Amino acid sequence: MGCAPTNPGNPGQRRAAQLLADGRAGRVRVADATAHVGRVTEWHDRPASFLAVGPLYDGAVYPLTLLVAWFGPFETIVSADTSRPWPDRERQRPDAPTHVEAVLEHRDGPRVQLTASLYAPHRAREFYGLELHGDDGSLYVDDTGAQADGDDRVQFGRVGREYTPVPPTTPAPSGTYADGPADLAGSIRRGEADRSTARRGAHVVAVCEAIERVAETGDAVHLDGGGVDRDRPAPPTFRLSDTPTGRASLRLPPVGALVRDRTAADPAALLDSGSRLLVVEPSGAAAAGSALTAPGTADWDSLHLAGLVPAQRAVDRSIDRLTTALGDPLDSVLVRKPTADRLAAATRLCDDGRVRAVGPVLASPSDTADDESLVGVTEPPDSTALSAHHRSGTRVMAVLDDPTDLVDDRARALADRLDCAPLRAAVAQAVERGVVPVVGTDFETALAGAGTTLLAGDERAREATSE
Repeated sequence: MGCAPTNPGNPGQRRAAQLLADGRAGRVRVADATAHVGRVTEWHDRPASFLAVGPLYDGAVYPLTLLVAWFGPFETIVSADTSRPWPDRERQRPDAPTHVEAVLEHRDGPRVQLTASLYAPHRAREFYGLELHGDDGSLYVDDTGAQADGDDRVQFGRVGREYTPVPPTTPAPSGTYADGPADLAGSIRRGEADRSTARRGAHVVAVCEAIERVAETGDAVHLDGGGVDRDRPAPPTFRLSDTPTGRASLRLPPVGALVRDRTAADPAALLDSGSRLLVVEPSGAAAAGSALTAPGTADWDSLHLAGLVPAQRAVDRSIDRLTTALGDPLDSVLVRKPTADRLAAATRLCDDGRVRAVGPVLASPSDTADDESLVGVTEPPDSTALSAHHRSGTRVMAVLDDPTDLVDDRARALADRLDCAPLRAAVAQAVERGVVPVVGTDFETALAGAGTTLLAGDERAREATSE
C-alpha cells in the first residue's frame, strides 16, 4: 500500500530535509506547525467534505506528514483543544470543529505546537508553514504542502542571525498528485512494494484521531509508532573518488562562492544560503574558518572546501595559511600562474595528504590541462575546450572576479525570453554546459540560477543550435 500526502518527496521539502540531515539546526527541540485551510466556502466549489471532517484531515496532515518523515513517529498528544468559529452569514455550516490547537511530542524529535483552522484565512500570514528551532539554528518551510519549488520556499537562520533563503541548487520537477500512485505502481512492477508511506499515513491518521480524543477527554494519549522510521536523505559528499576506469573523478556542487578579504561576501551568509562549495583565497581564510566552525554550519563532509593560491603568493605559504584556517586536508587547490614549479609545489602537498586534488587556473579558456581532475578558468571556456576537458574527465570551475563575465548575448536573449536576471540565465546556461561558476559577488542570484530549469525543452534546443 501507499498513502497520501506525498509531500516529503516534493523538491522544497527534500531540500529542507537535506538541511536537517546536514545538522544545520543542531538538535531540534521545538516546532510550530500551521495548517490554515481557510474558508472553504469561499474558494472551493464543493466544500461539504471539508466542513464534515474539519481542518485536521485535509490541512494538518501536510505538516504532520513532514514531521513524521523527518523525526519519526509521535509518542504523545499532550494536550488539544477545539472550537467552532464560523461567520454567521454563511449558509453552509460545519459539522466538525473548525479550529484545532494541539501540543504533540515525538519519540525522538521536537515538541510541536500545531494550529489547524478552517476559520483562519488561507491567505493569512501563515498558511501551511512549519518552523523548526534547534540548538544551532532555525529552519522555516513556508508551505509544507507545496508541489512547486521556489527561491524562498525554504529559509535557514543560524542562532543570532536573520533568516536567509536557501534556493534550489539543482533543477527539479514539481510534485504532482499522481506521484504517489505512480511510485506505488512502479514499486509493484519491480516487486519491491514500499510500505513505508502506508505505515506513515496510518500513523498520521492515528495522530489526528488522538488529537480529537484528547480534545474531548482532556487526557493525554500515548501512541504506538506503528513501525514508522524517519526518512532523511544522506548528506552529499563532494570528494575525489576512484572510478571503475582507475581514474579519479571529482564531484562538485553546481555553483561556488569565492571568499577573499573582508570586503567580500560574508562566508556565514554564503553557507546559510546553501553554498556547498567555498573557494577561499588566503586573505579570506580566517573569515571562512570562523564561519565554518560556528554553530549552524553543515557537516564539513557535505561541503567542498577549495583553496585558491593567488598569482603573487608562494604556494607553500598560501596552503599553510588555508589549512590552518580550514582544516587539513583541503578538498582541492587551484593555482593561479600555474608554472611547473608552482604546480609541483602544490602536488607535493597533495602527495603529503594535505590536499586531495590540485588544478591550474588557466590563462586562456581554450587551453587544456594534461591529466588533471580539476581546472580553473578565468573566462567561460568555448565549446571545443570544454569538450576536451569533459572527454578527459576534468571538472571545470569558472573562477570569476566579476560574475557578469558569464553574461553574453545568448544569456541576455535567454533572460529576455524567460523574464529573469541575465546572471541567473547565464549561470543556468553554464551549469547546463557542465561548468561550475565560482563568483565573488551576487552569489544569491548565481545560486538561484543553478537551481532553475531555464534550459528545458525548446530553450535547450535553442542553446544547442546556437553552439
